[in-house]
Amino acid sequence: MMTIKPSKETYNDIAYNFFNMNGDKICFMFSGTGYNYDKPLMHYATSLMLELGYDVVQVCYTFEQQQFNQPPEAISEMVYNSVDSIVTYYLQSNTYTEAVYIGKSFEHCRFPTIIYNKRLLSLLVISC
Repeated sequence: MMTIKPSKETYNDIAYNFFNMNGDKICFMFSGTGYNYDKPLMHYATSLMLELGYDVVQVCYTFEQQQFNQPPEAISEMVYNSVDSIVTYYLQSNTYTEAVYIGKSFEHCRFPTIIYNKRLLSLLVISC
């Protein structure tokens, strides 16, 4: 099992961890509220993506509990607005041929931007 340390980055005031494998594939990870990347689901998913040669972006967004006391559409919009800029930044800055989204608690969230340069990147969504 390989051990790679991520660089800790910030984009538009949202923190994230970036594992650079210099690949042509990227995996965006969203841990959900109250679940972090060192817990089994995300830890093993990260290890697998790295082993498969994916660059990995672990988005570290946080929200106040009261922000979840709103309709699901508003929550979805809030999460989308927080993470979409990071996703767009990586998709525009690199020539990735594949994007994978792995997340916990995707039940009412729309997905960040996956279309760039009028081409659809392949998409795999894993949600628990």
